[in-house]
Amino acid sequence: MINIEQRPLPLTPTKVPHVYNFISSNSGNTDFRYVIDVYVDTLTSNPSKISRLLVSPNSYGNGIVDVSRIIENYVEGNARSEQPQYTSSGTTGNTPYSIITNVSGLSTSNAFNTNINYEQKYHVRDYRLLVGEQYTTTAGTITDISTASTTPASIILTDTESVVASYSGINQVNWYGAGAGVPQGSSLNKGVSITHINGGVVTAFTTTEVDGSYLAASQPSDNDVLTITERFSGCFIKYVWRDEPPFVLGWFLSVAKTCPTGFTNNPPTVIIWPGTKEKQGSYTPYVNNNLYWDTTDPSDQQDYWEVKKYRMSGGTISDIEPSQFLTTAGDKLYSFTDTTLGTVTRARRRKHHPECPVVVSYFNGYLSEYADFEFINNIENIIVAESSSQTSNYSSVQKVFDNGITYTGITDAENTIKYLTQIRPDLAGGKLAVYASNNGLNEPDWQNYGVSELLEYYMENNDCLSDPVHLLFLNRQGVWDTYTFDRKALEQTDITRETYAKGGIGDRPLYTSLSSQRRDVIYNQNVKQVMNVDTWFLTDNDKRIVEDLFLSPEVYIILNHNWMGKTEKSYNPYLLPVTINTNSILEYKNRYTKLTTYSFKFQYTPINLYEAQG
Repeated sequence: MINIEQRPLPLTPTKVPHVYNFISSNSGNTDFRYVIDVYVDTLTSNPSKISRLLVSPNSYGNGIVDVSRIIENYVEGNARSEQPQYTSSGTTGNTPYSIITNVSGLSTSNAFNTNINYEQKYHVRDYRLLVGEQYTTTAGTITDISTASTTPASIILTDTESVVASYSGINQVNWYGAGAGVPQGSSLNKGVSITHINGGVVTAFTTTEVDGSYLAASQPSDNDVLTITERFSGCFIKYVWRDEPPFVLGWFLSVAKTCPTGFTNNPPTVIIWPGTKEKQGSYTPYVNNNLYWDTTDPSDQQDYWEVKKYRMSGGTISDIEPSQFLTTAGDKLYSFTDTTLGTVTRARRRKHHPECPVVVSYFNGYLSEYADFEFINNIENIIVAESSSQTSNYSSVQKVFDNGITYTGITDAENTIKYLTQIRPDLAGGKLAVYASNNGLNEPDWQNYGVSELLEYYMENNDCLSDPVHLLFLNRQGVWDTYTFDRKALEQTDITRETYAKGGIGDRPLYTSLSSQRRDVIYNQNVKQVMNVDTWFLTDNDKRIVEDLFLSPEVYIILNHNWMGKTEKSYNPYLLPVTINTNSILEYKNRYTKLTTYSFKFQYTPINLYEAQG
């Protein structure tokens, strides 16, 4: 039997350790190896095995492996959007060149991947490990490993809770994660079956609740048996009621989680995207551990991870549950009272160019605390408030309604991360605020209905010295963000010429030294275009955005974008890929300088290099 000692949480970015720890009762056998098969797309009907690993046990019998370098190659940035694109006169239909920076409204993570005519680009994907064992006996080599990559893992667990009941009883029994790994649309059943044997009377029922509780209608009798069975797997947990000395009245665990013979409880599916962790020492968690892997059963003291900061809690927003957007913002928190939004206690701010698209990203729903971070959509809409002045209250409010789907299992990869895009050149000198709301009506009230922090964009004024270069980049959270270099923008062109020498005696009837024939003939010219750009003056709070841009592996210049109401002719929006040539930046602290600028150098890197004549 193989036990899972440690594993990543089911929502983990790729640029962190994906460590698994297994132990087998057969690890002392001759030539023993753990056999590990890595699959992708296990939440679909067509999973693919991408790798097989053989891992020797260590001196303790454990097989420990980190698969991050394998799975990181199976996700990449996808900036496409299936929303209609902006034009000068309205919106058009979808095209394969639609991008999230030229739309208005919500976009999902993996646009156009369901259309076989377009290249597959998985920004968000899932993978799963199946683990087996291999060893030698007198009969030869034995290899035992499951191929059921789409059969979910059982992650059900239970506990008891003191409650006040009509019979003054205690110990309500709770269950968590029952069928949480069952993909959406699967024929497998979520939830549990409950059987309570009270003497000769049997109370039995089923429920589809992934997280739930059981409290008997009347006080149980001594030696009553309560069995909670996960419906899809058949794994069960038993309790017995005791009300005689020396026991305290209540339910006591009788049989720990037991799964039926033949059920292979491999690690659950992990949803991945190209994010990474905070720099070391930048964040202090409020619980004991800050690991990216977990014990088999999640608990509040073991499953803490940095990504939990971005969990839309659906409840009180605090330092412990900040409910941040994935969009990069400074660490400074603001609080204020607004006539429209009410009392705002957690707001983050960033400067923004009015013609640069605002792209706000977030996890699609909040994550169940107990069901191993199962998604549960509690976002009714995304509220966008605006003001024409940075010193005035917010006035005009629009509501961008989410799709309203309630996810009762791990979400489809396409809907794991969403983006809200706004292009608001009309707000120069004003401000824009975004937050997630659990209210589907018309109350734009963060104080009562906000389920996320408030993210404010303070728009710069129009400036005659402005020479903006708008950028789209993949931030440290692994999602798309935008930024503008608004001051000096100088283009530099470097050329490499490849030549050969031609002899002086040419193909002619008479030789002459006055011939204009060239000796050095250029047969190839490669052009390298570089842009040197400067930021505006930044405060300490804005440097986080510049740092994320500097560290980004994917950066694009946003070109030929349109917006609603634009009077010029329509353009074909596109993204020009660039590579950051700047190798270091110096971050100033407020104690040394209140304002500073940053200079970057970009090199254009389109897939087809520009060639001059020759």
